[in-house]
Amino acid sequence: PLAINREVAIMKKMRHPNIVKLREVIDDTSKKKLYMILDLVKGGPCFIEDQEPFTEDQARADIRDIIAGISYMHKNHIVHHDIKPDNLLRDIDENIKICDFGVSSYYEDMTALITDVRGTPAFIPPEAVNPITVINGYLPSLADIYAIGVTLFMFIYGHPPYHEPNKYVLYKQAINNPIPFDLDENKEITSRISSDLRNLIEGTLEKDPQKRFTIEQLKQHPWVTCNGTLPLPDELDEVSITKGELDMALTPMLPLS
Repeated sequence: PLAINREVAIMKKMRHPNIVKLREVIDDTSKKKLYMILDLVKGGPCFIEDQEPFTEDQARADIRDIIAGISYMHKNHIVHHDIKPDNLLRDIDENIKICDFGVSSYYEDMTALITDVRGTPAFIPPEAVNPITVINGYLPSLADIYAIGVTLFMFIYGHPPYHEPNKYVLYKQAINNPIPFDLDENKEITSRISSDLRNLIEGTLEKDPQKRFTIEQLKQHPWVTCNGTLPLPDELDEVSITKGELDMALTPMLPLS
């Protein structure tokens, strides 16, 4: 379909220091599957659940990379839909590279609402799993913001804010429970974090999507920029694609014999 070709063509042309380069997409029509070929990043996931939490400075360095990469994706009308530490790889220079575009989507209109649920349960925003609100749809770009918030919470506390093994219990917690700053398992760390960091966690994990921080607010946030002394790099240009690139986006899988 043309929509898939457009999405793939844009993703193949995206060049950003914080996004794993998509080299090729092979179309296996016999199995109705697409195979993505991406650059190798040797460092592995940036964080493993229940490892030693990051300091604020460590977390800031990684979150800045994530925000820069997601901002570039959104500028090019691509929403990742599965931001989490497993999909954030650390290269040999300690930079974060966003990977795994298996559920990513291109949106011609970034203000259009969607109703389908994608991603990993602990990182899905409450509006996407609340049966009352999801009927009306939700803004996909703000789902990425929520997932950034869960990732940041993991960096600081060592685990997601809601981490029940039963996803339906987890969804209820995400919908109804406040951010668990004051749970016994979190209280000690909460007492040590800066007010700016707490504000950023609250803004990204805001249950009301209309009040949740936008990507532009994240880029300007005092914790992210060290009160403006470390502004994020200027945005890279939006990708443009030709008809030829659109037509050649998918490479057909050739028969072995």
